[in-house]
Amino acid sequence: MMYRKTAVMVVVAAIVSGPGAWAQTVSYSTAPAPQTDTALEGDKKIVDTQLVPGFYPALTVAAVRHSNGKKSSNLRQAEIEYTASAGLTYKAELGQHDLQLFYGATVISHSKFKQDNYIQNTLGAGLNLDLTDRFNLLLDAGYVDGAEPRGSTGSRLVGNIDPDTYHLFRYGAEGIYGRRSNTMQVSLAAHQQQLRYTNNQQGFRDRDRLNLRGRAYYNLGPSTATFVELTNSTIDYLTNNRLDSTEQSYSVGARWEATDITSAEVSIGNLTKNFDDPTVNDFSGVTYLGKVLWAPQTFTNVSLYTSRRTEESSEPGSSYFVSNLLGVSVDYAYSDSIGLLAYTNYTKDDFSDTRRDTTWDYGLGMDYTMRPWLFLGLRAGQTSRSSNVSAANYDDQFIGLSVTMSNEPAK
Repeated sequence: MMYRKTAVMVVVAAIVSGPGAWAQTVSYSTAPAPQTDTALEGDKKIVDTQLVPGFYPALTVAAVRHSNGKKSSNLRQAEIEYTASAGLTYKAELGQHDLQLFYGATVISHSKFKQDNYIQNTLGAGLNLDLTDRFNLLLDAGYVDGAEPRGSTGSRLVGNIDPDTYHLFRYGAEGIYGRRSNTMQVSLAAHQQQLRYTNNQQGFRDRDRLNLRGRAYYNLGPSTATFVELTNSTIDYLTNNRLDSTEQSYSVGARWEATDITSAEVSIGNLTKNFDDPTVNDFSGVTYLGKVLWAPQTFTNVSLYTSRRTEESSEPGSSYFVSNLLGVSVDYAYSDSIGLLAYTNYTKDDFSDTRRDTTWDYGLGMDYTMRPWLFLGLRAGQTSRSSNVSAANYDDQFIGLSVTMSNEPAK
C-alpha cells in the first residue's frame, strides 16, 4: 500500500471536532484559539461528496509523556497522558443529496494529575442539498461536551483547579449560487454558536455568537479566482454584558487551485470590534489569512499558514486579544509505508490589557502503515510560552506514541 501523505495543518489539535475529522495519526501541537482555528479551516467539507456511502469507524489509543503536565511556570512535574478515541462516520446518498453523520468520544486520563481527567463527546451532522444545477444549500449542526486544554493559546492562568469544561452547540447554513465553471459565484452563510461553561465558576464567559458571511467570487480561469468577503459577528454574553460586541470585517483575496494537492488562498482586509459599552476600548486593525499547500514532488507536501484574528479573552481583566499565527509543516513519504513530518508554529497573543504572550511550538513525527487499516504514529516536540505575566510562562517537552485502527474512507 502506498503511504498516504496527510496534507493537514499540524497546528490543529488531535481531538475530533466534527464530521469526518479523524486522521490516521495523533498530533500533540498546541491548538489555535477558536476564531483563528475557524479561519484556518475555512470552507471545510461539512459533507465529503466523494465519500462512498457507508460506515467508517476509527479507534485511536495514545500515550504521551509531558515534562510539564500542568503547563505551569512553578509546578513543573512530568506525567503521562493516556488517550482513547473512538469515532464513527456515516455517509448516505439521498437521491442527488448527501448526508453525513458523526459521533466521537475521547477519554483522557493522566498518571499524576487525576483532576485533569475528562471525557469529551462530539456529535456532528451535515446535509448537502443539490437543489438546482447552480444552487447548493449546506446545513450543519454540531455539539461538543469538552474541556479547554491547559497552556493553549489564549488560555487563562489557572492553578491546581480542574480544567474548564463546557458545552458548545453549533448550527448553521450556507447557500452557494454558481459553479466553479461559472464566471461568478456567490456564497452566503450564517452560523450560530452557544457556549456554556459547566465548572470553576466560569459562567461569566457564557456567550452566544452569530456569524454572518458573504463572499463573491470572480473566476479568472479553471484554477484561479479572486473574491471579496464581508463578515459580521454579534457576540452576546449571558451575564457579562459589558463584553457584548459586534465584529465586522471586509477582505479581498485570491484562491488558486492548481491540483488537489497544490493550492493557495490569501486574503487581507480590515477588522473592527465595537463594544456596546462605551467605556470598553474598541479595536480596529488589519486582519489576514494565508494558506498554501505546495507539493514540489509527488512524495513531499509543504504547508504554510498564517492568520490574524480577534479572540474572546479568558481573563477577567481583558476584553479581547489579537492572535497572530505563523506556521509551516512538511510531510515526506520516505517509502510506501513510512511518512515523516516536521512542523513549527509561532503564535503572538496581544491582550487588551498589558498581557503579551509568544508561543513557539515545534516537533517531529513518523507514521507507519502496518496494514491498510492499522497505523502507528510517533511524535516528539516542545511547546514554549513566554509572557510579560510570569505565571503564563512555561516549557513542555513531549514524546508520544499512537495506534489507530480505521477503514479509511474510500474515494
